[in-house]
Amino acid sequence: MIYKFSDFNPKNESISDNSSEFKDIKGKTPKVGDFIIDEEKNVGKVKSFHKEDFKSKYITNSYYMVVDFRSHYLNLNPMSKFEIIENPDEKMVKAFENKKINQINEAFSEKIIQKKVAEINKMISLAINSDGDAIEVIDKSSTWEAPMKYKPIKYSNGGLYIEYEEYTGHGKPAIKKERINKSNMELDGIGTLNNIAKMYRSALKKHGISYKDEVVKESLKDDLVDKLSPDYKDIKEELLNIIGKSINSEDIDLAKKYIKTYIEKPEDTTLTGLVNDSDIFDFFTKYTSDIDEVLTKEKWFDKSPSDSSVFSVYDYVTISTKKAIIKVMNLLYEDLNKTE
Repeated sequence: MIYKFSDFNPKNESISDNSSEFKDIKGKTPKVGDFIIDEEKNVGKVKSFHKEDFKSKYITNSYYMVVDFRSHYLNLNPMSKFEIIENPDEKMVKAFENKKINQINEAFSEKIIQKKVAEINKMISLAINSDGDAIEVIDKSSTWEAPMKYKPIKYSNGGLYIEYEEYTGHGKPAIKKERINKSNMELDGIGTLNNIAKMYRSALKKHGISYKDEVVKESLKDDLVDKLSPDYKDIKEELLNIIGKSINSEDIDLAKKYIKTYIEKPEDTTLTGLVNDSDIFDFFTKYTSDIDEVLTKEKWFDKSPSDSSVFSVYDYVTISTKKAIIKVMNLLYEDLNKTE
């Protein structure tokens, strides 16, 4: 959970020894000056640590860390999720000091918003009752609990376009339209989307409707899943699904040849569903822990991003994920050849 800097009134900005109370997702302790990525995928810089005697229903201790995101400050408590950016290159540091780091923040935020909009629109399409009518949703967080029916949300040129019908019980429903501009996306956009998603999840659950992706039998994976070694098995199974779609065949020998070709010439081989950088990024968010482990074993993080001519966090994530996929493809190829 992240709290706004204005929510509390720190007495000073002195650095105390309570930094040890904080750990990033890899277990590392942050220090003043470290660059971090928070759970909203914003890039910031640790400014100081405070120890205050305040009471809050949200925080059960008195430790928090002040992070400078250039456009605003945030307080992170010890339960916050964040990751330290190790060895940030000189260009990243300069970009941050010149406030150009927002370009990186926007790249991450855009992917998050696109994914959330797609999720909500899918739930809207599924929210149909037995009579064929759209299911109403209610905002339980508001004192004004009027039933609403949303139209598919549009996300274009960095802006959100939201339209819904509000039923007050008097005459025809009121048509409500809302536009959230790019400049207000961080403060209003993500929160609004999360609230809409919450309403539809609740409504679908109440009506016994599942909004998860339909289960599709993946024949190639089903034929080989028992032959896979336990290392990164989830990723291997996902790659088998993707390979089956890419070759449009259940032939195991053809799959082996395809994997070998990908290992040797990944840039010349198309993996259906892993073509665009946005697909790669989604793959990373799904298998973050395994991908980090693969890259750590390969000593990928020992190199500076600038060694690969990478100067944005988004590009670094996609390139790193591609490296991890190649490594897991090698392991998958070994598994399949052991079955002979």
